[in-house]
Amino acid sequence: MVIARSATTVRCYRCTSWFKKAADCIKSDPDDLDAAFVFCWIAFNALYGQPIYLKKQDERQGQGDWNDILKFLDLMTKYGRVSVESAMRKAQEDIQKIQSNQFLCKQCWVRWNENKLFSKEQRLSELCRERSRNNLRDLFHRLYVLRNQIFHGCSSDRSARNRESIAPAVTLMRALVPVFRETVRHHGYREDFLKTLSYPPSVTGSSNQEGGV
Repeated sequence: MVIARSATTVRCYRCTSWFKKAADCIKSDPDDLDAAFVFCWIAFNALYGQPIYLKKQDERQGQGDWNDILKFLDLMTKYGRVSVESAMRKAQEDIQKIQSNQFLCKQCWVRWNENKLFSKEQRLSELCRERSRNNLRDLFHRLYVLRNQIFHGCSSDRSARNRESIAPAVTLMRALVPVFRETVRHHGYREDFLKTLSYPPSVTGSSNQEGGV
């Protein structure tokens, strides 16, 4: 018998596997926050990821997967507002650290480059004009800056320079990703956006086989 798992099932399965990897990483080495953040983000990516490879070359330019993230976050607010807001209240201290961190503000980096500000003292003296808002979009806009810094090799492993950024980010991701996963598990079937699975696994002939997920 040929069995095809639902997109929701596959997304949650993949997310759980990478989230467990993040937890195992922290358990074995609490100081390895860089790796923990990477694994948490991959778990998050498993929930929203879209088959970009199906798009034409010119359609892949621009915002990358940021627009997909925004759409996903809006769905999390739509279907899981109570759980999301509860998780954010519990992580309020970490959220404040992220929102007040100028090194996680894209506009600050743009302005520092334009004004040729290179020292930490110069950069911190230039007040950030972008107002922080306590919502998922604003929060992940800042987390996405950190994601780009790490994923694209723009920071060093275990660098002392970004501990103030990555520590609260890991705590926050560990709080929100499980909430997102459960929201997808219970409501993902309602949205075509979440039914479009990136790299769907090959179907199997037995229900107890999980290979290729």
